[in-house]
This record gives sequence, structure tokens and C-alpha cells, in this order.
Amino acid sequence: MVIGCGFSGHGFKFASVVGEILADLALEGNTRHPIDFLSLRRFADRGAGAAGTRDQ
Repeated sequence: MVIGCGFSGHGFKFASVVGEILADLALEGNTRHPIDFLSLRRFADRGAGAAGTRDQ
């Protein structure tokens, strides 16, 4: 199952490429579009609570 969600009113403009990416993922398991930066694994190297924090 592949689900695309979380779009605000501005997200509508990405509907065509998101649809293409989701179709690629559902049918082939990969896509030619660069989507690695969207992976949840991007948070793996951060410590607990690191997201949204900054040095002051």
C-alpha cells in the first residue's frame, strides 16, 4: 500500500509528480525521482529530541 498525504493548499501543485512517484513505487518498487531526502531514516543519526532544536 502506498499513501500520499499531508498536503496543504499549496501541495495541490505537486499532485501530478506525487501521483507519478506513488504509481512508480506501487508498481515497480522504485522511482526515478530523488526521494531519499524524504525518508524517515534521515532522522536516525540524530539524538532523541534533536529535531527542531538549535544551539543558542
